[in-house]
Amino acid sequence: MTSISKDEFITTVELAERWRVHTDTVERWRRQGKPPSFYSINGKILYKVAEQDNRSFYKERFDSSKKYPDYKGTVKVPVGQIEEFISYLKNAKPDNDGYVGDFIPLRASGYTNTPKNNPNGKKFLALKIETDYKKQKEIYESGTTSTSPVDAPLGSDEIDF
Repeated sequence: MTSISKDEFITTVELAERWRVHTDTVERWRRQGKPPSFYSINGKILYKVAEQDNRSFYKERFDSSKKYPDYKGTVKVPVGQIEEFISYLKNAKPDNDGYVGDFIPLRASGYTNTPKNNPNGKKFLALKIETDYKKQKEIYESGTTSTSPVDAPLGSDEIDF
């Protein structure tokens, strides 16, 4: 069963405040079938926060028929690991899955969390990006690098949402 966090949706009033329009305007758009798309959950009209954030970010380029990411952020590669990261990308023999074409794999893992010392209870998405262990081993065994394969993260970031 999928659980829905209250932080994923906003009300008509909250949407009107974000867009600086009257709630009647948002309700009129809904009756006319105009974007933004809405959900009726337990009799309440709600709007997905990620969609509203994408509308704000893309402005007139926003296209409601396209799929946009639910989360955005920046991955920070520590300066001390840049050389290792570049070496991995340069020395790895590309894989090909027949869909993307040639690519160098990176592993990503993520989780959501609410820090204990966060007074507003805002959640964040933490991502960890790592080199692929099998690919690192392949590079090491080919003699391209003297660095043994390690499964250490190349970078991570905490993305508020």
